[in-house]
Amino acid sequence: MPRWRPSGTVHTFRISLTDQDEPIIVRNSVGDVIAWERANKASWHEGISAQSMTWVAWRAARREGLTDEPNFDSFVPRVANLEMAEEDEDPTQTDPSDE
Repeated sequence: MPRWRPSGTVHTFRISLTDQDEPIIVRNSVGDVIAWERANKASWHEGISAQSMTWVAWRAARREGLTDEPNFDSFVPRVANLEMAEEDEDPTQTDPSDE
């Protein structure tokens, strides 16, 4: 059975906004990262900057209907803090040595 390795492109973000009491928690899609790569003509893995993380989190939040901010540049001043969850190993995968 193959062991699957996470691609490192899907993350869970917690976005604290200056004008909201509760943070937005959102998980981006691979499509959000591809959109960022196309717009920036760069690879996500070349260096994940604060701007790139915020853009991907903003796009995911828009896609999920968690923000109605249509413009990234208008969204940025509202961001008080952005956190990316530490991802655990995929619990759906089994290690043959454990069997």
